[in-house]
Amino acid sequence: MPTSIATMIAMHIGLFDLGGIFLGQLSVG
Repeated sequence: MPTSIATMIAMHIGLFDLGGIFLGQLSVG
């Protein structure tokens, strides 16, 4: 189970990172 939880956390972090990149591009562009 711990492995699945770790993967879920990693996925959430990745989504937040992608969101930040998109927001940054929009604010700059």
